[in-house]
Amino acid sequence: MNEENNDEEKQQKQETSITTCVFIPRNLGEPVRKFLLKKGLLNLNLKVKQEENKLHFPVIRRLEKHELTELKSITGKKIEEENCYFETFHSKKRGNLSSALKEKIPRNLLEFLPKSYDRIGDLIIVEIPETLAPYSQIIGETLLKIHKVKGVYRKAGKVEGEKRIRKLEPLAGKDDPKTIHVEYGVRLFVDIKTTYFSPRLGYEHHRIAKQVKSGETVFDMFTSVGPFAIHIAKNTNATIYATDINPHAIDALKKSLTLNKLKGTIITLLLDAKEAVETLLKNKADRIIMNLPANAHEYIEAACTALKEKGGKIHFYTFIKYEPTATPPMTTTTRKETIFEKAETLLRNTVKTQGRTVEKILNKHLVKTTAPFQEQVVLDALIT
Repeated sequence: MNEENNDEEKQQKQETSITTCVFIPRNLGEPVRKFLLKKGLLNLNLKVKQEENKLHFPVIRRLEKHELTELKSITGKKIEEENCYFETFHSKKRGNLSSALKEKIPRNLLEFLPKSYDRIGDLIIVEIPETLAPYSQIIGETLLKIHKVKGVYRKAGKVEGEKRIRKLEPLAGKDDPKTIHVEYGVRLFVDIKTTYFSPRLGYEHHRIAKQVKSGETVFDMFTSVGPFAIHIAKNTNATIYATDINPHAIDALKKSLTLNKLKGTIITLLLDAKEAVETLLKNKADRIIMNLPANAHEYIEAACTALKEKGGKIHFYTFIKYEPTATPPMTTTTRKETIFEKAETLLRNTVKTQGRTVEKILNKHLVKTTAPFQEQVVLDALIT
């Protein structure tokens, strides 16, 4: 194979993307594939995944009830859905990044170019490895040109502190960290230097919002710029108490209130979630969102206190580490089972200390990989 082909092969390195999928026994793959293609539901940008005797088909959205019923009539089996990681080839713009930098970065370093980056509104945040540190500015300028955004920033540290802020270094374009991010038709004001926001959680914001019923009282314990709250209020006549200790986040949420036509009511509280429960929210909530995966387990007691006496639902986000060197070696299935078991045990045991019970886990899935051998998990739980 010549050197040109080697370079092309490197540019085709695969990335991963998380999306909704349907998974079925392998022998049912062809009729399911044809159905998804016919309905325009199959995500053609992602590669169908095989695990043991199962096939996972990436879809562009969760299937409607009538579509699941139709699939069941075709296959004779109930079709299940979950969130999965899929392999995808670099996008055209990613290829353009490599092509644009081919003459500006040593060829042996091209493989270290960032494989993905976050776009928030008209801003890009990119993680550049130390290997490419001397070329940070040219990478930023190239991304600016390819995506035609306002500014490009480099991650200069981890998300840290109670306010969940990441240090950012401007690379190219205008150093203006304020932007409007749009997801599922919802407009969110974000200041990337003073508030926490992850565009990779867009599906979660939408997924939870779709579950909320009219008339519910929702407690968004760690709201940040309010993506869950805004999604819910835009779609449903609910009352949402949105709490955060970062004044910049609450200010951003208040700006977003003016950017969207809302059916529901959002009450913003510049308070720690525990203080909000003690002063205002005892036994008021039908549903609680706990999106603070590093520390949410420390707030389960407060969440139980905030739920109505009859109980309600908790959406519990947490980080779970697992041991990669287990014997026998973990399959994807056993890894997920181990992760979910740890998360459920943590939630059930803590809820039990509050005189409550996890009646049922309504949903559980992996949200994203956050570090080597660590996953972010969400459990949707019915508490009685």
